[in-house]
Amino acid sequence: MRSSLVAIFSLLLAGAATAQTPKDVRNTAKIGPRAVPQLADYLTNPDVAVRIEAVKALTDIGGAGTLDPLIKANYKDKFGAAVGYLTGELAQFKLA
Repeated sequence: MRSSLVAIFSLLLAGAATAQTPKDVRNTAKIGPRAVPQLADYLTNPDVAVRIEAVKALTDIGGAGTLDPLIKANYKDKFGAAVGYLTGELAQFKLA
């Protein structure tokens, strides 16, 4: 039983250590342009709030180096835009 509790506790700690929050993104962004690769990783986070903070941070940093991650994050596959992926809002467009 003790080994089971240790295993469960270890899994909980591992999950807590890898959980990313909007605050984590803001703290990372304080590094500046050197943080672009890590901020780009936040763009794939399942939490929409984390993705939104990453977009804000990258646009605040600006520069050509931030465009590629933003464009790639908006295209989930090579066939077209994943509208709403970054914001979590689904949108429908009617083409004329």
